[in-house]
Amino acid sequence: MRDTRIGSRFLQPGIGYGGSCFPNDLKAFRTVAKEFGFELGLLDEIIRINEEQIERFARKVRNALWNLKGKRIAALGLAFKTGTDDIRESPAIALIQRLLKEGSDIRAYDPAAREGAAKVLPTVRFFGDAYAVARGADASSYSPTGQNWPTWIQSGCAASHGRGWFLLPQHRQGIRRSAGRCPAH
Repeated sequence: MRDTRIGSRFLQPGIGYGGSCFPNDLKAFRTVAKEFGFELGLLDEIIRINEEQIERFARKVRNALWNLKGKRIAALGLAFKTGTDDIRESPAIALIQRLLKEGSDIRAYDPAAREGAAKVLPTVRFFGDAYAVARGADASSYSPTGQNWPTWIQSGCAASHGRGWFLLPQHRQGIRRSAGRCPAH
């Protein structure tokens, strides 16, 4: 029998891993290993890299927009896991909090995670649809755990409603400008 928990649908690259279980399991595994005298350098690096991902991506956003103060950024997808309202240890939430510290004006869309996210992001304005959140944005960022963002972005919808920067954590370059137009709206 094939284990359906392993496979490409769970390997969607983004700006880091999150959730309540996996990050805690890794830290617990590291602690237990050290208690028994084992140094797990690879595990230490995985944890370190994940913790640094938010700052790395924020730096890419800053470099693309030059200055984050007052920049309107549309955030699509807030939960750490596709199709849920679970925002525990969500990299998207951590990134938004980081961008808010630099004075960004964040607008967000995630129908499933909206209620929980609003509690931890009280200064963020939430929208009822992806087109509205992207309208007039200096940049649009999406979490790969979101609904149909790849299709929406590839069709040019984010660019046609905003000012053209896509902040794509799943691409190696991280950020690209698009002049696409949205056929559906």
